[in-house]
Amino acid sequence: MVLVIYLHFQQELPSDDFHLLLNSVPEVFRNKIMRYRRWQDSHASLFGKVLLQMGLSHLGIPLDWNLMRQSSYGRPFLDLSDASVDFNVSHSSEYVLCAISRTTHVGIDVEKIAPTELNDFKNQFTEQEWSDINGDDDLNCFYKYWTIKEAVLKADGRGLNIPLSQISVRDTPVAIGSKRWSVQEIALSKAYSCMLAYEAETEPLLVMHQVSVADLVQYLSNVAPE
Repeated sequence: MVLVIYLHFQQELPSDDFHLLLNSVPEVFRNKIMRYRRWQDSHASLFGKVLLQMGLSHLGIPLDWNLMRQSSYGRPFLDLSDASVDFNVSHSSEYVLCAISRTTHVGIDVEKIAPTELNDFKNQFTEQEWSDINGDDDLNCFYKYWTIKEAVLKADGRGLNIPLSQISVRDTPVAIGSKRWSVQEIALSKAYSCMLAYEAETEPLLVMHQVSVADLVQYLSNVAPE
């Protein structure tokens, strides 16, 4: 199973609610969150971490932040001795998503579709992909291919250490070396492109779970120590 827990937010949190969520994460994350200049960015970063807590709880895995590690490529993971779990977080504008699985590596990417100078990104695509992007629906095709590439690279774990132009995503499963990744589109809104990647041989059940900001506040109110 792959659980995708996500939320849509549009307003800044009241101070008390923001600090309730903020105090649920370690100081190192709090410091990074508070350095953002825009409240939208600080909220999205914080929401991603709380969604991870909620999602793991849903799977029966309490989150111990002391077990959070980073791979040599900078990808965060949980160093668990009694359970296998992989997760990935993405956010863009008003959406934040967290994908979690106990059976496969996962990668997720969301991008708001906005006017873009496409020629600036020509070198990130294969010749055939670039031909598709220059078709009738160029902007949507660009974001579709971009989010597939990002999701697959995040699932692989090496991120942009692998050049985007070296990955062909016109057909799936997407191959990176000997590894193959399936891709599934997640329909959030016509204004967004969102893709989920997972190991091709697993074909897990996808469970979507939308929560509200109020749900996050209620969740942490219930789990916060007296």
